[in-house]
Amino acid sequence: MRVPHVSSTKIEPSPIRAWALALLAGLVAGLASWLIGEGLNGRIQPRLLATNGFPTPEEALAAANASKAAVALQMSVAYGTLGAALGLTLGLAGGGMRRETRSAGGAAAIGAILGGVVGAVLPQAVVPVYFKYYDPDSDDLVLAILTLGGIAGAVGASAGASLGMGLGGRGRISRAAVGGLVGAIAGIVLYVVAGTLAFPLDQTTKPISATSGSRLAARLLVALFAAAGATMVVRSTPKAHPVSFQDA
Repeated sequence: MRVPHVSSTKIEPSPIRAWALALLAGLVAGLASWLIGEGLNGRIQPRLLATNGFPTPEEALAAANASKAAVALQMSVAYGTLGAALGLTLGLAGGGMRRETRSAGGAAAIGAILGGVVGAVLPQAVVPVYFKYYDPDSDDLVLAILTLGGIAGAVGASAGASLGMGLGGRGRISRAAVGGLVGAIAGIVLYVVAGTLAFPLDQTTKPISATSGSRLAARLLVALFAAAGATMVVRSTPKAHPVSFQDA
């Protein structure tokens, strides 16, 4: 007697649906995080220190440390909101690609928490290292790419993992995380290099750039490239074999 034998490999979603959902997720996440960040822009400032005339060395050091702490906090807000938004939307996109509401909701919740924590915590460790090597008289592209790329890459990896969770399968989670990592770093490299060459006054080598438009570009490039990288990797995995019949 012949019985149907179905491969256990998951059937891939259609390419058009997968790419549309992923890029829409990146676009929404980038815009949402930018709107939140711009709403808080200018409200995170270093604490003013009272001095009697010229500041003492101790007072100058305290002011510099307060300014660095404010930059780190601004970065935590920027990448914390981006990580949460991107993890949420890519989790929904992953479940939506295979029309699984339950998996979409679970992946979105986990992705939002993971991405938000990663994006908020990592700048507190990375920004002090940035200022250790920072030279205010030069635009150090390598330092900017290492700093921003490290944070964005971690956010992209967590968001990519969220996409993989929505799609289902441990292999997809790890592959999508790598794709999100590489995509986010590529977005940062493009942002820093193109911004420095085309818009030098926007200060795209700084942790937080000088203009609203450049900050929007940073969010969108990271989000869209991370979404594209994660989707490209999971789309390149082998498709399910069609139903075949074997002799029992």
